[in-house]
Amino acid sequence: MGGAPLIDTNRELIEREQECAVLDALVDRLRDGGGTVVVRGEAGIGKSVLLQRVRGRAEAQGARPLVTVGVESEAEVAFAGLHQLLRPVIGALAQQPESQRQVLEAALGLGVDHAPDPFRVAVAAFQLICDVADSVPLVLIVDDAQWLDRSTLNVIAFIARRLEVEHVGLVAAI
Repeated sequence: MGGAPLIDTNRELIEREQECAVLDALVDRLRDGGGTVVVRGEAGIGKSVLLQRVRGRAEAQGARPLVTVGVESEAEVAFAGLHQLLRPVIGALAQQPESQRQVLEAALGLGVDHAPDPFRVAVAAFQLICDVADSVPLVLIVDDAQWLDRSTLNVIAFIARRLEVEHVGLVAAI
């Protein structure tokens, strides 16, 4: 999805009215709070097109999309998907408490060379996302989640369970 052309967000997706309504509602309520939507289905049925639509709608409403796409070749690389997701906001790490900054830097391969505690990585990633969302609502877009590394999946699941009062939406396709 990174660099891929966006579909016309005004064009209706055929026989996808219900899915579009659910996804639109998530984006539309970001200023009041967040939430999570999982899009599930067989390969080739248009899940990625729905995610592109979410991205376009989010951008049109002034929200910032953060995107990660699972790929089979990185499924065994710890935090590879998290690196892709957080890379656009990595500059905001400088404003994080030192302990959280260090644990995220370690997880993302930017700091000391040790395996960080997974819980601390999840907490630090959640805090970074929430802090960024205080200035602009975020939509986390996860495509092909089945190919993400286990470490990233655990962090995304941690975040997903805590979004109700944040200005962050999460849409994942599997």
